[in-house]
Amino acid sequence: IATIKSDEDDHPSGTTVTRSTQTLYQTAAIKKLVVTGSGFTPETSLEFSPHLEKSVDYTQQFVDDTKMIFSLRKHKKWRYEGGGLLVKSIDVGGSVGKVSVGSGGMGIQ
Repeated sequence: IATIKSDEDDHPSGTTVTRSTQTLYQTAAIKKLVVTGSGFTPETSLEFSPHLEKSVDYTQQFVDDTKMIFSLRKHKKWRYEGGGLLVKSIDVGGSVGKVSVGSGGMGIQ
């Protein structure tokens, strides 16, 4: 009857976050979280669930428009209990604004 596209495919900015199957430990400061997608800029910020705050809980490194690397800060956790870490939205700065990701803005793991 119809071809259903994922929400991020519909956004006119072309900004996306790609689903991942990475496994990290709660306090694994030595292993980095790699986020891939498209349309990233040096000003890109992500909204995580559960909530994490940039420069407080983690640092981020812009690699290129398809890749960012996140490092957990000392004495911080990705989550306080085991489970999924989701990206709920992405803001690449400029006129694009915040883009919800995942089906209905529910996030991408």
